[in-house]
Amino acid sequence: ILLSKGYHLRSVKSIIPISDKSLNNCLQSVLNLLASTLAPKTVVTYQSSINKLSGFNKTILVNEFNELQVIQFRDHLLSEIKNSPTTCNNTIQNLRVLYNSYMQRSDIKTNPFAVKSLREKASTKNIAFTKEHQILLEKYLMENEPEVYFFTRFVYYSFVRPGELLQLKIRNLNIHENYISVPANIAKSKRTQTAIIIKPLQELINERLNFNESDKLIFGHGLVPGFTKSGINVAFRRHQKALKEIGLEAFNYTLYSWKHTGAVNAYKSGVGIKELQNMLRHSNSNTTDIYLKSLGLRTDPKAKEYNW
Repeated sequence: ILLSKGYHLRSVKSIIPISDKSLNNCLQSVLNLLASTLAPKTVVTYQSSINKLSGFNKTILVNEFNELQVIQFRDHLLSEIKNSPTTCNNTIQNLRVLYNSYMQRSDIKTNPFAVKSLREKASTKNIAFTKEHQILLEKYLMENEPEVYFFTRFVYYSFVRPGELLQLKIRNLNIHENYISVPANIAKSKRTQTAIIIKPLQELINERLNFNESDKLIFGHGLVPGFTKSGINVAFRRHQKALKEIGLEAFNYTLYSWKHTGAVNAYKSGVGIKELQNMLRHSNSNTTDIYLKSLGLRTDPKAKEYNW
């Protein structure tokens, strides 16, 4: 009757049950509520952070947890779990995000996880291959791991991320207009994007793929075209094994090093910041500038012309 008279239902926030006030269970309840809105990998990351907190103290109450205990928890991660400062900071940040969501559903006003981050060592995350190592590994992969070699060519030439690449189908390749369509449900940005196909990659695609099998995954089971998905870590493991076989396992190279190497070589070959931004699918050129600097590149093209 009320609805027929113009009344409407007011939206109500999801409320976390208050029967259990332990910090761990409160954060777990938040994650359970949000899980359907998060990427599966993100859920796993948040769950790992909660598990670490549970290993530190399972019984602490949410309304008794304070900044001092966050510091003690962080010390526990450093000394007992042997986490790096970067990993500690990431764990605290994950719990901070979950706690913020809990605050929105409770009467708590401050977030004890909002502590100052630890100073981190210089990052070794963005490592590009030296030219010598690039040539050495390419030769080994071509001769011993042709599927992994083809996989790395996509990462190197088109900058498609390995996680995205494992979900692409042959029909996502527009070979006539030289682009790869990365659908929103695959793309890291959650928006449909395109990646460029340059000539060397196009030649390999023409050699290796049958476009009459458009519904097959480009890299299915065994990293060959098929309808069955490859395991998420198969390409990483086979690549790491190749690095070990040729004596490069100590250099912090990963499968992502092909993306970093491709960006370095593209920039050095004359591709401009704006063009590279589009190829890397960065939202703005400042992100591209930061990315290149993290790879050790100066990004001011007029530097040699300055004189004062």
